[in-house]
Amino acid sequence: MSAQQRFTLAPFERTRSWPAVRFGDPWNGFATPVVLRATFEDLLLAIGDGHRWEGADAIVWPAIDLDPDDPPEYEDRIAPDAEGLYDLGQLGWTFEQI
Repeated sequence: MSAQQRFTLAPFERTRSWPAVRFGDPWNGFATPVVLRATFEDLLLAIGDGHRWEGADAIVWPAIDLDPDDPPEYEDRIAPDAEGLYDLGQLGWTFEQI
């Protein structure tokens, strides 16, 4: 992967980046990385947001405002494509290609 095939997320202010296999069309001006499962797992652990895995699908929810006794109001299911890659553009997060 070339150096331009990396991305970061706004809270990390470029202190941390991850490799992307490719990028989809921008969403609201933000990058839409497509990544391997290992990259997605590392990103989810780094940000500490709520998530679980159901087989190959990642179930992701915003954990920051959750009361530990209440379930999340919504969850995003991110399934791999035919190549086994995860399109993170589905999350609507503020990714930046670097």
